[in-house]
Amino acid sequence: MTKKYLVLSLVVPIGLHGTYDFLLMYTSSLTKADAGFAVILLGIFTVFIVFLWRFGIKKIKIALAKDTTNDIITPHNNQYINKI
Repeated sequence: MTKKYLVLSLVVPIGLHGTYDFLLMYTSSLTKADAGFAVILLGIFTVFIVFLWRFGIKKIKIALAKDTTNDIITPHNNQYINKI
């Protein structure tokens, strides 16, 4: 299971970055006939990025709700600050 996530953590960002680079390169050499296809790809990619952002925020909220310490260590002086 851990190896699966390790592979996914490498493959997914490379694939997404490659898709983004492809869209940038593709739109720089467009003809008018290809413009509609590029707009569709860019729209799908934008929706996917918004989904990932919302999914990440939801996971962070769940993790904070499960946090039992309710304390934050500040990086400057290593003192605890109560979040509540």
